[in-house]
Amino acid sequence: NVRRVLGRFFFGQDWAQQGDRELRALAEAALPAGAAWEGYQALMDLGSTVCSTRHPKCGECPVSDLCAARPQFSGEGAPSIRYAELSESAPALKVAERAPSTQQGWIGTTRYYRGRIVETLRGNPNGAIALDELGPRVREDYSALEHEGWLRELLAALERDGLVVVQRDGVGLPE
Repeated sequence: NVRRVLGRFFFGQDWAQQGDRELRALAEAALPAGAAWEGYQALMDLGSTVCSTRHPKCGECPVSDLCAARPQFSGEGAPSIRYAELSESAPALKVAERAPSTQQGWIGTTRYYRGRIVETLRGNPNGAIALDELGPRVREDYSALEHEGWLRELLAALERDGLVVVQRDGVGLPE
């Protein structure tokens, strides 16, 4: 998704002819320093919801007025990109020839629970929350015996990403 969004934005329809090195350099230059993780997440979401492979929604894109590909995919009634067109213009995109995958729903994914943890901590005026209090707020069927290891793994990943601080007395947001 990130390659497609950046490629279309900077190079238009011929974006796939650009190498990974050029696209990576553009990504590093385009994303704000210190916020690369958030920027990549935004680009991934933009690529999966708006700047999709077959049906780009240029009318919903927040950067469409600057996008090099918009002339090819303008407006709500934009022509869909056929697999054959993708294969001819970008032979490296063999994924376009595969059958569409069935994607997992949002609820119950790791990203879903990570978001619930951060949202719960944001709404807590008391600072840190104890694990036994956080678990049931994040997951309805939470049982410390069954899910504490799962919760600790999510918190460790969030802490590595700098989004939470795990302390002996609980979990909180960084200052």
